[in-house]
Amino acid sequence: AEVKEMDLRLSHTSSLDDNISDDDDRTTFMDLLEDQSANHEMTVANHQDSHRKRKIFLTAFDTLNEREKEIIVSRKLRDDSVTLDDLSHKYNISRERVRQIENRAMEKNLRRAAGSLLVVGLGGTELTGLERAWLRVVRPAGIILFKRNIADVEQTRALLNEATGLAALHSARCVDVEGGTVNRLRDALGPMPSAQAVARASLHPSVSAGRRGKDGAPSSPATNPLAREHGDLIGRAVKAFGCNTTLAPVVDLGLAASAEVLGTRPPAAASAEVIAFARGFLEALAAQGVAGCGKHFPGLGSADLDSHFVTPEIGRTFRQVWDEDLLPYRELHRLMPMIMTNHAAYPRTPGKDSPASASQFWISNVLRKRIGYRGLVFT
Repeated sequence: AEVKEMDLRLSHTSSLDDNISDDDDRTTFMDLLEDQSANHEMTVANHQDSHRKRKIFLTAFDTLNEREKEIIVSRKLRDDSVTLDDLSHKYNISRERVRQIENRAMEKNLRRAAGSLLVVGLGGTELTGLERAWLRVVRPAGIILFKRNIADVEQTRALLNEATGLAALHSARCVDVEGGTVNRLRDALGPMPSAQAVARASLHPSVSAGRRGKDGAPSSPATNPLAREHGDLIGRAVKAFGCNTTLAPVVDLGLAASAEVLGTRPPAAASAEVIAFARGFLEALAAQGVAGCGKHFPGLGSADLDSHFVTPEIGRTFRQVWDEDLLPYRELHRLMPMIMTNHAAYPRTPGKDSPASASQFWISNVLRKRIGYRGLVFT
């Protein structure tokens, strides 16, 4: 009678399994199974006969389907004090079966760990069956959209909703919208001015005259209205298409060496002007609930080759990079939810010939420790 009563309590859990995907960690479902397992043991504890206790417990455990059994055993495996033999005896299953469950759990956790480091692209405007399959397996930390993925607002939001529904919880929805030449929304929405055009326009006397404090003196560059307006415009556009992150602003210095490569992407040649633009831009993005990304750390202002295709060697010393290229990051890193590293090498620095994106010196020693950055590092 007691076993039948437990069967009734357990019977409704089996119907839930049909609605749970293989990789879905639904806490309600997991907690329910744990509660049932605990209930079995509590019921058993009230019996004096140890043989009868074990029989009742195993009979109750056998009412679970194979996936439910695997979930319970894999959760018990998280306890370092529990051995394979302990679980084999407790649940009356072979040691080989416990090892199989352990291996599957480790494989799943490894996939999830790798996925948590990835932001992935998609092939077109709709998901393919293959993309749905690997998204379920990898569960990436985010999705990034390119021009090939974007037709209009409705289509883009539907694509993102489906893709991120198969990705990790609270995943990033990224798109490159800097304005100017880098604007993935251009065809679907329209062109936007480049960062350099906005920064130069802000220096025009008619704009500068409107930026004065109560005493008539020019106000702080941090209050640049055009940089804020630019960031607000891009933030609203990105959000309208369903994204929560734009990989902007560029905070490289607009030096002559990189003019042919970067074009109008850097706001200015001087660090102070770059900081003034980026501060207003990032603050406006944040006000729209959109994450920004400072790039390309530690600076491509002196790169004369495109790091998408080759590894540029930048001949600056560490002192030059620290005093000039890194100044925007030193000043604004608390406003940057993400920082993107570049693939250039700096042979005259302790980073030597390693690309910055794979350099412990630049990422760990300089960005994390010396600058004190605590956000996401992206490449």
